[in-house]
Amino acid sequence: MKSFFKTLYYRHLTAYTRRYYFLSLIFAFILWEFSIRYMFEGGSFAESFPYTPSVHDLLLDHLPTIDMNWLSTYGIEWAIKFTYIFSLVFLPERLPFVLKAFAMFKIFRGSFIVLLHVGHPYGMIPDGFDNVIGGTHYLTKDLFFSRHTGYIFLSVFIFWDFKLLRYLFLVGSIVIGSTTLFMHDHYTIDVLAAFPLTFAAFFVTKEIFKSDWLAYRDPSYIKNEPGFLSLTPYPDKNNKFDKNMF
Repeated sequence: MKSFFKTLYYRHLTAYTRRYYFLSLIFAFILWEFSIRYMFEGGSFAESFPYTPSVHDLLLDHLPTIDMNWLSTYGIEWAIKFTYIFSLVFLPERLPFVLKAFAMFKIFRGSFIVLLHVGHPYGMIPDGFDNVIGGTHYLTKDLFFSRHTGYIFLSVFIFWDFKLLRYLFLVGSIVIGSTTLFMHDHYTIDVLAAFPLTFAAFFVTKEIFKSDWLAYRDPSYIKNEPGFLSLTPYPDKNNKFDKNMF
C-alpha cells in the first residue's frame, strides 16, 4: 500500500512539475471544447434538412422498441466520468492524451454526421443526452456513427493495459450499443461502424500527438520536456514503447 501511494505521488509530481504537461493539457482542453461544438454543429446541420427520409433496417424491423434510457444514457455518462476521473487521479500523465483522444473521436463523428443525411429510425426513442437545439428540439439525425458505442469502446484502448477494465469496457460497448438498437436510436450500421471508426480516431490521435502517447506509456517520459505539439519521432524500434500496444 505504501509503495502504491509512493508511485502515485511520483506520477503527480512528475506531471505537475513539467511545463510541457501544462501546455499539453491546456491545448487538450481547448481541442476538447472545440470538438464538442464541432460535433453539435454537425448534428444541427444534419437536423436542418427537414425532409430526409427514414429508411428500413433489417434488424430494427424485427426488434421491439424498448425504452432503455436508464441504461443507455446513465451507463455511458458514468463510463465517461469514470474514464476522466480515473485518469486524473491515478494516471495524471495520461490525461492530455485521453482528452485529445475523445476530442478526435468527436471530430471524426461530427465530420461523418455532416456527410451522411438520413432520417431517424422508425419508432425512435430519443436518448437522454442534453443535445437540444434552442432548448426545444432534440437532435435526431446525428446518427452515424453511434457515440454511445464509440465513447465506451474508446475506453477499451485507453485502459488497454488494465485487463479487467479493458474487458469491462469492451462488454459495456456491446451492451450499450445494443440498447440503442432496442430504442431504435441508431441504425445497425451506426453501431457496427462505431467500432472501426473509434479505433481509427484513437490511432490518428496516437500518430499526431506522439509525445503524449509516449507519456501515456511511461510517466517518466515527460521528464524529457518534449515539444509542445508532440510531433516528435518515436524512439528506435528496440524501445519498449513500440513493443506493447499497436
